[in-house]
Amino acid sequence: MSNIGLYEFELGGILVKWEYKTYVWNSAYVMGKYDQLTKDLNELGQYGWEVIDSVPTNFRGEEGVTEQTDEVVYLLKRKSQ
Repeated sequence: MSNIGLYEFELGGILVKWEYKTYVWNSAYVMGKYDQLTKDLNELGQYGWEVIDSVPTNFRGEEGVTEQTDEVVYLLKRKSQ
């Protein structure tokens, strides 16, 4: 996991600060271990992190075969203290 940064936004006259983090799920390494993904994301949720998007990366495949991805990158955010 890595921190992306700290950003400030004004919402309704209130300054809100957000932190962003990425979480990389290597599906090739943990194929079928979705319970672990759920556990990891729930643990991050206990610290205030919320998944806001996910992007599959590292596509692989051969011609005529459905492409697969080895990794999914999850983008998380939480209010900064």
